[in-house]
Amino acid sequence: MGSYSFSSSSSGVFLVLLAVVLGLFAAVGSADPNWDISEIDGDGIDNDGDGYTDSEDTECGSHYEGFGSISVGGAGGTVFWVDPAIGDVSPGLDPHSGTHADPCGLRKALDGPNRVVKFISGGTITLQDSIIIRDSFVTIDGFSAPGPGVTITQTHQTHGGIYFSPYDGEHAHDYIVSHLRLDGLWDEDPTHAVGWWLLLVDGDCFISGGATLGSKVSKMILDHLAIRDVQDKTTLWKCVEDVTISNCLFYNSGMALLFAGREGLYERKNLSVHHNVLAENNERNPQLRDWITNLDFVNNVIYHWAYSDWGYGVRIRNNAAANEKPVDANIVNNYFYTSGGYQSNALIYGIDPGQDFYDNGPPTCLNQGDIYTQSDMGDLWVAGNILPPANCDEYSTIPGPLPIPAWAQVTTVPADQLYTTVPQVGMQYKDVRDQGVIDRVMAAIGPDVYGRYVFYNDSAFDGNDPMPNANDDGAIAPDKSALLPGGAATFANYTSYARG
Repeated sequence: MGSYSFSSSSSGVFLVLLAVVLGLFAAVGSADPNWDISEIDGDGIDNDGDGYTDSEDTECGSHYEGFGSISVGGAGGTVFWVDPAIGDVSPGLDPHSGTHADPCGLRKALDGPNRVVKFISGGTITLQDSIIIRDSFVTIDGFSAPGPGVTITQTHQTHGGIYFSPYDGEHAHDYIVSHLRLDGLWDEDPTHAVGWWLLLVDGDCFISGGATLGSKVSKMILDHLAIRDVQDKTTLWKCVEDVTISNCLFYNSGMALLFAGREGLYERKNLSVHHNVLAENNERNPQLRDWITNLDFVNNVIYHWAYSDWGYGVRIRNNAAANEKPVDANIVNNYFYTSGGYQSNALIYGIDPGQDFYDNGPPTCLNQGDIYTQSDMGDLWVAGNILPPANCDEYSTIPGPLPIPAWAQVTTVPADQLYTTVPQVGMQYKDVRDQGVIDRVMAAIGPDVYGRYVFYNDSAFDGNDPMPNANDDGAIAPDKSALLPGGAATFANYTSYARG
């Protein structure tokens, strides 16, 4: 069987292959599940009864990509089950044990090391204050929740968030956080002051004489999160390393994402940021500032920055006067799109587009693919991105990409194919607002589909021609139709034709 769609895009007409997906359902065994076993044992069996084996369970870091993929999260630790209906209760006042039969609140479930947090039901958890995670080996598995999934929000007064901050002088590590919605209040109260956030990673160390002193955070995966309505950004602050941020949806925020240190004392290194959508935020999509080594920023969509005010897409701020050290990064195969103003602000070196005091770049704009080694920027490899024609800062400073070890490399597609990955961003249960922003991004960067057809390729109907061309019009099966998302498969969606 063959199938194709007539489509059009800015690059012309092309073919989109379609697949009819057969859903095979297997019932979970009738034996009592062992709800307290973490699903990380390599036996391929659904030990904890949640419907997933360790090869596909979100507790396990092995199927993630990028530098954070070495994280094991809470593997092998105690499973704590959370009921969002309990609300935000102090651990000392929470009488529940955290077992599947007696689920506890989120704050108690996160009060200690070596744990996997799962959710027995969906719902909203309103934090009365920040939950500070100081211990290592923690997984927050939002994928375990049934619909509508888990949303974490805050109050107008306290503005709490999830705060990864080690004890002074300690190195905290191995975190996996997946499939949650973090919902701020900026849409309800846009006068929030800077400093109110929902997710912060703070490695409060400093580098002295080549030694790392103080605290550090490493081996972290932030995956399939929906983060919205936040006045002040999600931040990786000071000494943070071996992190993957993937498949996340950041939108409708004053500031989206920041990687920053201070005065050249704090290094962030080995960071993979891939297949995220940063949409309808004013700025910091992200902002990269001060001593970042080996950032692999690939296959992200940055959409409609400066949504309600001045702003920009990605800015690599480079302030040597403040003793900041430069940023070293691959910026590859990303899609920058806006139909509004500030199109020259898609990708900025220094403070403003074009040559300025902070970047000492070329006196005139260079094209993507040009190499300019005289600027004050760090090692930047910029290639394969779709940028507005008005964008100025897009040259590379090195002749090839920063080397990424094989174990940390990310599967990528050309930027004009990112519409194929956009529908998967964010948590598994998308509400109307999540889906709305995804739809707007898809309308902007995706193809226009004019028809979907099943056809008998390489048959007598197309002259036994295996190639896609106009002859295939004569091979369309008039009694067959494409199976669209949400539809039920019928005989009209199948064919027994062997070639295609």
